[in-house]
Amino acid sequence: MSKEIYIEYIVSELEKGNVSFERVFELIVTKFNLSRPTFSKYWKLANEAYKVKRDVINEAKLSETIQIEKEVVKTIISNKLERLEIYHNQIINCIKELTHGFTEEMKNGELFSRPLNINEKSAIRRSIKDLQSEISKIEGDYATSKLEMSFNVGLDMEEEFE
Repeated sequence: MSKEIYIEYIVSELEKGNVSFERVFELIVTKFNLSRPTFSKYWKLANEAYKVKRDVINEAKLSETIQIEKEVVKTIISNKLERLEIYHNQIINCIKELTHGFTEEMKNGELFSRPLNINEKSAIRRSIKDLQSEISKIEGDYATSKLEMSFNVGLDMEEEFE
């Protein structure tokens, strides 16, 4: 028999999880008439071949994982940008309405413009402020940073407050 057959057999045992030299040697001796020194040489070659095969598989898995993670990041970024764009457009519409001082309403199936009253102007200003706040949250503009503070409380402090 050729050494490739022995090596393939050893690799197949390694793939099954049989990674013990002695265990695989016992299995191969029962199937083939192979001396221990010859098996040892084939064991080394089979382990090298198995490592190459595992490296190729692991590289493919890593590449696939990286690709999946890239897609997730793209989705997150696009969702963030989409939300920012929506809020930005809403702010522009509010500013236009506030600047013109008119709003459009449907009455009896017809669209008409009417002047904004004081309450509506205040509500639009609050809406702009809320939308800007949401944008700041998305951007993390006002994210709190963790501050570590230590206080030395002792007798000196008590004396100050007496």
